[in-house]
Amino acid sequence: MSYINEGLYSWFGLNNSELLLRYELNDNQIQFSAISSQNNKLLESGGSNENTPSVVTQPVRVVQKATLIKN
Repeated sequence: MSYINEGLYSWFGLNNSELLLRYELNDNQIQFSAISSQNNKLLESGGSNENTPSVVTQPVRVVQKATLIKN
């Protein structure tokens, strides 16, 4: 996990998916978000010559957000 811009971030792979998780604490509430993509559905563009690098992307499949509040 990495602490960047007042949030905790984690990026990992699980069962052919890549997940990016983010947690941020604001006013005693945790803002949580998750973004996932399939790492077996890579798209490649560019790379047609030495001046154009190849770019590999993964389509985003799911975005989830939640606010966790302590009662």
